[in-house]
Amino acid sequence: MMLARMVVFNTWHASSRYERYQRLAVLEGDVANIPFHGEDFARGGALRALASSTYYLEMDGVRLASTTVMAGATSGSFNLALANINQGWHLFEVTSTAAAAETCPRWFMFVDRGQALGTLGTPVASGSYDVAHRNTPHHYALLPAGTRPSASPLVPRTCPAFNTAVPRAQLFRENITPTREGNINRLNNARRGYKTTFNRQAYFWSDAVMKQPRVALLDGPRNVGNFVMPTHVMTTRQGGAYFADPWRVGRVDPDGTVTTRAGYRHRDIDSYWEHPQNLELLGDWSSIPTERRGFHEIWGLAWDQTSLATDPSALPIEGERPHLAGPRLFVTDTQNNRIVLLSFKHNTHEPPVVTEFLTGLQDPWDVVWVDGLIYVSERTAHRIAAYDARTGQFRRVVVQGLPLATIDTHREVRRVGTLEQIRAQPCVGPEGLFYQDGWLYFGAKANGQVRRVNLESGVIEVVCAPLIDDNSHYVKIAVSDGTFGPKGTVFTWTWSISNFGMPEAFLPGGQRWAYNAFDRVSRGKGGAWESLGYASAGCVSQGRLLTGSSAEGLIQISLAASSDPAPDITRYYAGMTAFIVRGHNLIHGHHGYGFHGMPLPWGELPEIDYYLRWNGHTPPV
Repeated sequence: MMLARMVVFNTWHASSRYERYQRLAVLEGDVANIPFHGEDFARGGALRALASSTYYLEMDGVRLASTTVMAGATSGSFNLALANINQGWHLFEVTSTAAAAETCPRWFMFVDRGQALGTLGTPVASGSYDVAHRNTPHHYALLPAGTRPSASPLVPRTCPAFNTAVPRAQLFRENITPTREGNINRLNNARRGYKTTFNRQAYFWSDAVMKQPRVALLDGPRNVGNFVMPTHVMTTRQGGAYFADPWRVGRVDPDGTVTTRAGYRHRDIDSYWEHPQNLELLGDWSSIPTERRGFHEIWGLAWDQTSLATDPSALPIEGERPHLAGPRLFVTDTQNNRIVLLSFKHNTHEPPVVTEFLTGLQDPWDVVWVDGLIYVSERTAHRIAAYDARTGQFRRVVVQGLPLATIDTHREVRRVGTLEQIRAQPCVGPEGLFYQDGWLYFGAKANGQVRRVNLESGVIEVVCAPLIDDNSHYVKIAVSDGTFGPKGTVFTWTWSISNFGMPEAFLPGGQRWAYNAFDRVSRGKGGAWESLGYASAGCVSQGRLLTGSSAEGLIQISLAASSDPAPDITRYYAGMTAFIVRGHNLIHGHHGYGFHGMPLPWGELPEIDYYLRWNGHTPPV
């Protein structure tokens, strides 16, 4: 495509050549107005003068309308009469007498005549981010009706413990749930129930703090359910993860199956991002007033450890022995200024009873349980306070500082004092918490540090200073128990991509551990892997680092086995490039983990076969 000479529909993209979303264009009424503009993608997406005075609108290869633009104009529009156009998806293109001097990406639009929907195919097409940022060809296709993703369960790896800072070449990456890059072409429900794949990339901080999710929250086996924007992660006894994202609490099994336990999820198919719908709220919320039901920006989870004992004499249920009593899980519901308690049954996996345990808090951000108390970081109170984990009674302020930072309407930390003034305070704007061996660790963007306070003596120490850049919004932390690197190694997440979308690691003493580097390999041995989105949360335990980001995917880093091969980078790149250039990423998904259940292109090229095998796929027998 001629990136310097683009003429594009405004609904393909309107404001940025790097748009992380695709707009759904619905044409309805008697006459539809369809705007377009000229753009120079090679110069940052600047508007440019159109090359012709007359432009034509083609639909499904047939010219239907024309328009005249003034000399030097950068935009124009068509008026299209819809009376004789059948309801459904149609493929549109802008052409002109100067067509050889300009490129127009073809774009699907839906003509809605208000008729019964019937059986409709579903279009899939490249967005501006794919074309401009990755410089890949513009592809499109019309999928048959009824396409659905196929399950792709993972065979779990053994993750042996190690307590040294091994070189990255000795580590292995696995994607417990598949990673998703760029525009997400997952099937979703549009306004009147017809299906589209136009969607929103899981990327935006503004989405993470919204009350209603604009990204998909789906349950199901690996490649059907999804894991996105985690705000808290902790390992299960089986090697999977309990997690929170801003709207739900859930579980990921070691084979990649995702199950929401409480909060919002989408029913089967999610909804088009511009008008969230098709949501259901899991859990028994009956004791909470209707207007206060649902989570809004979760950042912390903490089990009541006294409630987790299992009955050794009972028969397993779904692979686990029942608990002696119902497990209790504390959740920081940050924008609702409360701690919510999830009370599970001791012998079933039914959704829990949801109650308000503490209310009227000041931006409660994270929570840990220690010896019958819960410790809560209250960001706008600039303190960490202890509460009785059974009664909710306030016990004491552990650490507190002056109000030298505020939270703006975008949920951004803004310093009021200087960095020097803030660092002179014990605690300003505390966020992530972690407890280990008598020390309560706490992180804060306001001072750009992780500190720890001794719960007995009150002594405060500075532990490390994670990189705070323009994308950073907070400091979330985990501390190694000695099964993944040295005990006491601190891992930090800040919603930054500075460490290639993974957490920074600080060894005891503060030295950084360079356990990963950048390459384009999605999984495997070697420590040089493709970048994720903005690193958001994770955990370190049981010989593994589990981490997630603003983008989709739960990543596991563990010690490589001697039998693990290293990738042939040349073959891998060749296969990945051919896969994308031929448009397979639209139909078959990032690294072959697609949303439409279409057979993978085995046998097309040896390089593509290598690329698919390396990403965990097995050819049919």
